[in-house]
Amino acid sequence: MKGDGSGLQEDRIVTRAEALVMLSRAFGDLPEPVGDSARWAYPAANYTDLPDWAVQDLEHVFASGIVAGTSATTFSPDDPITDAELDTFIRRVYAIEGTNLKDDFYATNNREWLRSTEMPAGYSVYGTTTELTYQVEQQVSEIIQEIVKATPKDGTSEAKIKALYETILDWDARNEAGVAPIQSYLDEIDAAASLKELMAVHNKITVETGVSPLFPTDVGIDAKDSTQYLADIGIAAPSLSKDYYTDEEHADVCEALKTYFTTLFTLSGEDAERAAQDAALVFDMEKTLAAAMMDQQDYLNVDKVYNVFTAKQLQAKLPNIDLAAFMESVGFHTDRIQVVDVGLLEAGAAYLDDSHLDTLKAAVKVGLLKGIGGTLSRDFSDAADQFDAALTGGSDEIPDDQIASRLVQEQMSDYLGKAYVERHFSAEAKQDVTSMIHDILKVYKERILALDWMSDTTRQRAVEKLEAITVKVGYPNSWDTYLDEVTFKRPSEGGTYFDNYT
Repeated sequence: MKGDGSGLQEDRIVTRAEALVMLSRAFGDLPEPVGDSARWAYPAANYTDLPDWAVQDLEHVFASGIVAGTSATTFSPDDPITDAELDTFIRRVYAIEGTNLKDDFYATNNREWLRSTEMPAGYSVYGTTTELTYQVEQQVSEIIQEIVKATPKDGTSEAKIKALYETILDWDARNEAGVAPIQSYLDEIDAAASLKELMAVHNKITVETGVSPLFPTDVGIDAKDSTQYLADIGIAAPSLSKDYYTDEEHADVCEALKTYFTTLFTLSGEDAERAAQDAALVFDMEKTLAAAMMDQQDYLNVDKVYNVFTAKQLQAKLPNIDLAAFMESVGFHTDRIQVVDVGLLEAGAAYLDDSHLDTLKAAVKVGLLKGIGGTLSRDFSDAADQFDAALTGGSDEIPDDQIASRLVQEQMSDYLGKAYVERHFSAEAKQDVTSMIHDILKVYKERILALDWMSDTTRQRAVEKLEAITVKVGYPNSWDTYLDEVTFKRPSEGGTYFDNYT
């Protein structure tokens, strides 16, 4: 600690630059960031407001990458430092050093892995689980390449995988077609003169493409009865979480979103003026809906997301649309429908009338273009990538063949899953793991029965819960066959990615 000739001035708030000087004197020279530390390090050269004295005194601190600015280009050296900011700086030093379990247990215990592991292109986070996912993804990609290089028999799963893969990479045809595959839908949206007519087009799009622009649907396990499935219907959620639309610090991301919408409308054939107007309509609608959304943490609260309605009750929430017609378009024949975010649904329902027709038409277009644009020209993919880069800060370019491999894995998961286990996870391995789990469950039961602090009733309930566990290992006992009756054509047969996808 040093004063300025007039004492230490203990009562004056410490600035960000002064705090770093003290941190530098406390820790001395800091090691160069590598591996995980280098990934989150921020280069000092990006800051435009560093005073000369700070650059000179703190060269090694900035070089270590531990310094976080107040924006992408400002460090704000004269601003008072907060407890949280100083804590962040100190924790980053501990993580870089990685030498004391009591300072940073995770960074010290995993030091070698954190220093040596390289994050593959296209990943924004990486850890042991994602590393395993990446390894499996590479193994599946190898299987796809084997199939693509072979000459599989027509109609087989391998022939369908090859056809889908080749049409994904048929960029010449995709770029030449542009928006033509969905032009008729765009024209019908423009021609809709009422909410009723627009919903008819919406339902047609849902049936023919699988994309539901306004009302996303899902079918999942009932959170309160795992023996049953539960249908889910909601209003299309905003593109960003709710805070993005109101926090000034996210203004650049909001501008990127508006640019993305404008680009989508332009690619759909709208002129620049109308594209900007429609983008503004959709953005304003999303901002309104975002204000009605639950807080992010609430989506992990079962009691808050488990809102089950009958069809009649849900119809009352959406009085201006024909819910039965929409449910028919998505194949829902049930009287139990979950709505995850009721507030969001109610805010969206307020738009469902003829007075908001222009906004709804723009929203249906955006939903269609976002949902299906990835099957069209490269311009759509580039626009989505640019927005993702603005949102996440990532800029890695993923090779086309890797993208194609991921898309095939997503759309033909059962075919590839079956091929994967034949090569990498035998029936014997599945049985070994299953037996191991049953042995663990047996030990648990023995220990529960031996607990003297449990009452007989509680012990019995614990055993019942243990015995209710269903063991599922590796892969299902039977594979879905829904793609067996679907025809996929290669480019040489006139096939396109859009046709194979829809």
